Amino acid sequence: MTRPMRAIPWIIFLLAFGVRTLYVFQIDDSPLFDHPPVDGLTYVQHAARLAAGNWLGFGEPAFWQPPLYPYLLGLHQVLSSEQIFHSLRFFQILCGSLTCVLIWFVGRRLFPNEPMVAAVAALAGSLYGTLIFFDGEVLPATLATFLDLVGLLLLLRCQERRSAARYLLAGIVFGLAALTVATVLTFVLAAAAFIWIETGWQYTLAQRLRWPLAFLVGVALVIVPVTLRNTLIGGDRRELLRPAAEVIEPKIRVLLRKESHHRTIRVVDVYRRIRHALERSGHLVFLDHPSAYLTIGQ
Repeated sequence: MTRPMRAIPWIIFLLAFGVRTLYVFQIDDSPLFDHPPVDGLTYVQHAARLAAGNWLGFGEPAFWQPPLYPYLLGLHQVLSSEQIFHSLRFFQILCGSLTCVLIWFVGRRLFPNEPMVAAVAALAGSLYGTLIFFDGEVLPATLATFLDLVGLLLLLRCQERRSAARYLLAGIVFGLAALTVATVLTFVLAAAAFIWIETGWQYTLAQRLRWPLAFLVGVALVIVPVTLRNTLIGGDRRELLRPAAEVIEPKIRVLLRKESHHRTIRVVDVYRRIRHALERSGHLVFLDHPSAYLTIGQ
């Protein structure tokens, strides 16, 4: 890598860090800065109980939110006490800035001959308003995005030199990401299938099985202790996936209700709507005389 190329990650980091720091200074006087609403409030309340010394959550039900972010908040509360919201946002600014640098490295591996692709993507991430906004919120989105990209970069490095240890490490990182936002588990399953398919038939069956299994074992090493805690203390082994289920299940129910409702619409009604739209656009001939429509302009 040439010297100008080596400078690009630092430029990206400094730009992202500066923009995010400026944004946090701008929202510092907002009443929501240290009184987060809705999910942020539940995370803070959970963190307060953890910081009080009940790190295993004795006497509490199973985690209904992925627990890594509340534990991070609890650690910030222990270390910084009343400055928790400032220290947390500084940490998230750091993670968000490093996320932009990770975009650069992922882009370089995906497009090795097109450094401008990686540079533009990383610069876009540095200035992307939604990422900047969430870096300033008491929500796990920043940490989850950072861990997801670290895991993705590790998977890409596994393609350069395959080993069970590398896949295991990538799995551990994705396990941590799942303890931050559980929906990443859908990607984990797809990634394991891709590892199996992508290795090709030039390897033995044992090798083809070893690498995706090492990846899944890494994920399990992180998730299983939380599942045991939910089972032994909280009394429910399924709580880690509840956030994903609570998001997906209502949407499925709505779609099923809509599907049931739409089945009552008669075909003739659909035909009338299409005919009316074509008539308004002057293309009714397409419906009445399709063969003549094809000869227009000839």
